[in-house]
Amino acid sequence: MIKKIFGYTIFTLLLLGVAAWSPWESWDLSFFTLLGIEEQTEYAGLEVYSLKDEFDVYIDGISVGSVSPEFGSLSVPQIEPGSHIVTLRSDKENFFEFTRPIDFHRGLSVVVAYELGPSKVFSQGHVFYALGETVDEGGMATLTINTAQSDVSVLLDGAELGQSPINELELDLSKNYTIVLKKEGYEELEFNILPETQEERDQLSGLDLFIDASLFLIPFDIE
Repeated sequence: MIKKIFGYTIFTLLLLGVAAWSPWESWDLSFFTLLGIEEQTEYAGLEVYSLKDEFDVYIDGISVGSVSPEFGSLSVPQIEPGSHIVTLRSDKENFFEFTRPIDFHRGLSVVVAYELGPSKVFSQGHVFYALGETVDEGGMATLTINTAQSDVSVLLDGAELGQSPINELELDLSKNYTIVLKKEGYEELEFNILPETQEERDQLSGLDLFIDASLFLIPFDIE
């Protein structure tokens, strides 16, 4: 079984400072939340997507809303820079609760896309974030991919890069890319990264991009 997540991950820096990501091509979503320029440079942002079912989102134990696949993303545009605990919690009894500390940086947003299941191994998703400051680096950025499972095969536009972790891959920002993560016994995870327009991609020049992902364990049939 192949699990696909289609969409775009966009880090809009300095002028917009808010990332937006859509897991389904059919969604007609605005990619940007427009704020005052001065405010944008002072705060970080968070975009959360559910890949299946509704769940609640908490930052440092405080509820900031809920999200489901039917209603797009939950956007939290004004987060104080620094380390915060992000929690995703389903109302289904005994379901896996995603909790992790995330470092938020001024002018950058973090994207979290997840499916919560009855346990950690039956959940999946990824966190996409950026570090650094935009500089003129000739239209290049670096990409690091980490996975909860060891030795996950990583493909970039169909070309196999090797097995995770993939460290500081030089990424040409002249195009968009499709990433596929796969491992025997797990569902494949597929998603697109980078904005559609060159102007937006140029704003990522010089940044270090990171993907932290976890795959869904395929249950065994017991006869």
